[in-house]
Parts: sequence; C-alpha cells; structure tokens
Amino acid sequence: MKAIREYTRQGGGLLMVGGWTSFSGRFGHGGYYDTLVEEALPVTCLKGVDDRVETPEGVNVTILKPEHPIVADILP
Repeated sequence: MKAIREYTRQGGGLLMVGGWTSFSGRFGHGGYYDTLVEEALPVTCLKGVDDRVETPEGVNVTILKPEHPIVADILP
C-alpha cells in the first residue's frame, strides 16, 4: 500500500476497477477505508457501508474535470 501511495504522489496513475470487495465493497468489507490506498484514490471509501450499485439499465456519468488526461482523449 505504501508503494501505491508513493507512486501516485510522484505522478503515477492508478486505475482501480470495482468488484465485490473494491472500495467499501459488499457489506462494507472492502477494507480500503482509512488506508494508504484510499489516499491514492480520487474517492473517499465509506466505512462499513455497502457502496455497490447495480444498474443493468446503464448510467449517465458527469465528468467534473474534462481536461483530466484520463478522459481528455475520449470525450467528444
């Protein structure tokens, strides 16, 4: 976890793809709340809260920073 945090502090990228125990996870068991990995993420992990959302109908995403390199080349 220290290596991930230091890598991102030095400008490295981190992509964390969700799953049953990512972020807060199923029944809040993800375990990333208040960790060094949480510091590297652009989100706050909820403590003991199931943060999963199932949306088989799809979602509409609002990009707050369209100039960010991760989305700059994919936006119309």
